[in-house]
Amino acid sequence: MSGVAMSVSNKPTVIDLFCGAGGFSKGFENAGFNILAGIDNNANLTETYSKNIEAEFICRDITHKVDFYTKPDVIIAGPPCQGFSDARGNRVPKTREDIHRNNLFLIYLKWLKELKPKVTIFENVYGFSTHENNYMKKLFLGLESLGYKIDYDFLSSDMFGVPQKRRRFFCLGVLDYKEELDFFDILKKKNKNNTPFCIKDCLCGLPSELDGNNNKTLRYKNPDSEYITLINQKKTINECYNHIAKKPRKKYQKIVQLIPNGMGFRSDRFGPTSFTIWELALKYKLIYNKELLSDQEIYVLYEIAKKRLDRSIKTRKGRYQEGYVPLEHISNVDIVKTLIAKGYLKYNSNENAVDLTVKAGHRRHFRRLSLNSLSPTILTQSFYPRELIHPIENRGLSLREGARIQSFPDDFIFYGSFTHVAKQIGNAVPPLLAKKIGEKIIEEFVS
Repeated sequence: MSGVAMSVSNKPTVIDLFCGAGGFSKGFENAGFNILAGIDNNANLTETYSKNIEAEFICRDITHKVDFYTKPDVIIAGPPCQGFSDARGNRVPKTREDIHRNNLFLIYLKWLKELKPKVTIFENVYGFSTHENNYMKKLFLGLESLGYKIDYDFLSSDMFGVPQKRRRFFCLGVLDYKEELDFFDILKKKNKNNTPFCIKDCLCGLPSELDGNNNKTLRYKNPDSEYITLINQKKTINECYNHIAKKPRKKYQKIVQLIPNGMGFRSDRFGPTSFTIWELALKYKLIYNKELLSDQEIYVLYEIAKKRLDRSIKTRKGRYQEGYVPLEHISNVDIVKTLIAKGYLKYNSNENAVDLTVKAGHRRHFRRLSLNSLSPTILTQSFYPRELIHPIENRGLSLREGARIQSFPDDFIFYGSFTHVAKQIGNAVPPLLAKKIGEKIIEEFVS
């Protein structure tokens, strides 16, 4: 490939590195930018990006140079976040590929050095700023060495009209800028009076029927939501795509039916949003007139849940370790054996100790959304029932519902398998947030 075509419009231009499905690009496109190209090494994104963004999709590793006939006014970039996420031990690189992925921001700096855009925006998870390898400091030093004045902040999407608790690190760089730079403070002040939308606003007008095979043409009902009008940019969209959802496994279906609005199944933490195994057992008996657990079994599970947090019995080599409770601290060992057989407890022979299993509520699962609240962060796993449950129906979120929570317009159609599309949506920058950033950049720097 010799180069990317020259821009033929008078709009300011953008290149999107690590473009994913195109959430960042769509937001900047809606803000008034001309997207020159989106670059990503994942071939599964080709159809989604190409059919939704008026730009060329370049499928290649950004370590390989691409020639541009037109140098962009802006470069936006959201490198892979897995290495900086706090989830499940992802912060420690385990392979050469992990190390390469974590250092992709250095390649981003090389692109800036080559193309010298007037403005650049970098986005990543909060953990990028707290990682022990000082990635944020390295990013700042790199930008400053290239002549960029920087400003950074941690933006929560709900401040900008997105009905989701999604906090991300953003860094702005402006080339050869001599004045004080308080871009994000001004941006937040401008948007602080935004209408607070919630889950209920996302579900308006969706077909009651799901598309089981992603090949039906479903039709929207008349949406009665300011939020839907906003993300669709006042366009009327009739055909509904990606309205596909997964049901919980048969063995979990009765559990899911019992989980209240705004709560998740969890017994290893105690709080207002935790629906515990003992609460589940009592409700199960009340509704189905069947005994899920005996009173003695309920008591032992409660006892273990409390004692697994007890520092006085969980000290090892001077350090507290949450988890397995030694059998000597449990009142009824016979009941413990029964609970192990039923799958509610797991046994550690080295420690002669037990702990709760997922079946008993270890870690939060089956979190039912609340209609009148914000969604938690939409992630790649959020569409599986073990993670999030629809606020009314006993199923996971549909891909379209998740896309709406992420503020994708209804005519943004995703292509690929369920798993691929879930990743496309969960990894994206919310277009509505990106649009607000893009509008402010045009107003301040590239009008």
